[in-house]
Amino acid sequence: MHLGNNENIPTKAFSHLFDMAEITDNEPSTVVNIAAAGDLVLVIGPEKLKLLVHSLILKTASKPLAAMLGPNWKEGRDMLGADKPVELLLPEDSATALKYICAIIHYQNNTVPRILGAHDILDIAITADKYNVVVPSDVRHSDRGDFLHEEGCKPFRGCGHRSTDVAHVSV
Repeated sequence: MHLGNNENIPTKAFSHLFDMAEITDNEPSTVVNIAAAGDLVLVIGPEKLKLLVHSLILKTASKPLAAMLGPNWKEGRDMLGADKPVELLLPEDSATALKYICAIIHYQNNTVPRILGAHDILDIAITADKYNVVVPSDVRHSDRGDFLHEEGCKPFRGCGHRSTDVAHVSV
């Protein structure tokens, strides 16, 4: 599954990473470059999809991840003083859902398909709830904010649905 084109060119330290457009979920040794200068690689699901992300953005968007990546947990202590991105294993999570959630909270909305299937929307809602994901309102109400709206509704604005409805999951 392609995420889209990411114009960030990896630095020499991350030269083994590829542009998001070149990566599919079926390549477990490849890292999807959500954040070119990220400090954390999420290894997600049984397919072991790898996402390079910024831990600070994850900690800002999710209180559970903030705790997990803080100094009181092993995962957070592993990151202290690391000179390369640290891997965090999330084998029970949906790789697709976390890929889209991470893309959105890293302001990579253009990499998320405009239309998602019901299964993907459900996985996103479950994962967002599990990690208590909060997204800044300017992301939810962006021009790309219509990818989760019900048919006939205006995207997030004025349609009468709350942003917490499944049709408007706020990831």
